[in-house]
Amino acid sequence: MTGRTSPADPAQRIELVFTPTKQLITLLNGTVIGTTPYALIQKQSMLTKQLETFLVTDPGNPQQAQTIRISATTLGLGFDAYDASSETYHR
Repeated sequence: MTGRTSPADPAQRIELVFTPTKQLITLLNGTVIGTTPYALIQKQSMLTKQLETFLVTDPGNPQQAQTIRISATTLGLGFDAYDASSETYHR
């Protein structure tokens, strides 16, 4: 796997909104297309062997947690596996 970068489609603006009530709202062009509860947990990463922050959006299946990295202008989400994909959202 060599990796691939895909530019954002300007006709499909995706927004993720994390609410104070622990709901993750996904919008497509301003329209809500999904809402799910979320939690942030700390656990050891299989890849880095370090304690990392993970985003859990399925409380019944915490193994599906994604690593989460946040900066002033980006949000990075990725699965903790050698052959898994990741996504980066830009402000």
